[in-house]
Amino acid sequence: EVFESSQFQMTLLTSCDAELGKTHCFTTTIFPHENCENLGGQWDGSSIVVDGKEIDGEIQFTITNVGEDMEESLNFFIIEDDVLMRQEPFQLNAANGNQFTIPEDCDGKTYRLEAEQARFHPGNSNPSISVEGCSGNFTPGLVNLFAQDDEDFYKDITCINNIGSFDPNDKQGFPYGATEKRCVNPNRQIEYLIRFQNTGTAPAFNVIVTDVLDTYLDLSTFEIIGSSHDHKFELNQDRQLTFTFEDINLPDVESNEPASHGFIKYRILPVKDIPFGTEVYNEASIYFDFNEPIITNETRHTVDDACIETIIVNDISENNQVQMDMQVFPSPFTDHFTLRSSETESFSKEFNMNLYNTKGQLISTQQSTKGIVEYSNKALKSGVYFYELIDLNRNKLFQRGKVICIKD
Repeated sequence: EVFESSQFQMTLLTSCDAELGKTHCFTTTIFPHENCENLGGQWDGSSIVVDGKEIDGEIQFTITNVGEDMEESLNFFIIEDDVLMRQEPFQLNAANGNQFTIPEDCDGKTYRLEAEQARFHPGNSNPSISVEGCSGNFTPGLVNLFAQDDEDFYKDITCINNIGSFDPNDKQGFPYGATEKRCVNPNRQIEYLIRFQNTGTAPAFNVIVTDVLDTYLDLSTFEIIGSSHDHKFELNQDRQLTFTFEDINLPDVESNEPASHGFIKYRILPVKDIPFGTEVYNEASIYFDFNEPIITNETRHTVDDACIETIIVNDISENNQVQMDMQVFPSPFTDHFTLRSSETESFSKEFNMNLYNTKGQLISTQQSTKGIVEYSNKALKSGVYFYELIDLNRNKLFQRGKVICIKD
């Protein structure tokens, strides 16, 4: 009934054939979940869902409109590992079958598809899907770099890597965040999962978990979204969360390993108008009866509005103190691109452009003409390429960047 709650538990075993580090995702949906909002007629009625799978050595992404015809075009994005590879518009309606297919080659990367929803779409849907392990090769942990599509109140997605030996008392923040900075968007929730296990030799009668929230987290958005056992909760004026599991009688690992585990999961937003580049830290303390606390690992996120590495990344070396905004167009390119300064009239530097593939192999060297490089190569394959610019007068590197080639 309305306002009633319940819980159920499942115990699952990972297949012994699953590759170490592979990601396993669990999606939970509560029914019924019909929309109750007053939409005011501003929404066009379209609703986008996405899917992705490996078929015969190729990734097939699909974008489907399960609602009314789209009145305006939206954008989809293809992310390879943590690099934005493609951004293109789409518009789906009955005339084109309400579906769009996007093929991607398998090359040992983790690919993610994101698609926009129409303006005024009800709820908080952010359609996305990741495909890991295509062609049998992958880098573990990339699926959780970005947020899952589970901000609607009736849906939850949890993605977990299988791993070898590990500390059973830990804390994780989802998404992990992109790049080494662990970058997350300021308007997306961070989900924290605190796990604990009784590794002693007798049952634990009471377990207490404390967690002091970073000052850059908005207390008004705090929400508990799951726990392994019934508990009491308290938040004091020092921003300390206390979860008390009274009479939990948690078995020890030797007597009942599956039942020796517990967890608490909550989510929270960064504070509004947080300065971009702000780092948010968090850790928890776990008390088993009267024992000394176990301190978990510390999580870290950097709040920013530009988390995905984009097509051109400028890197001005310390040898040149004057910043120059280099432009590449078209971007992405097919057979040719032009590289020049955005301030061509005041930029007369002559330079060499060295172009490399992702293995660091030199593909081409080309000298600029009046500070501009016109590069052409019809044999170039789709992928990411890196350039570096060498000042001919001083024979020193003054800039690096990235370009993307996409073939039809």
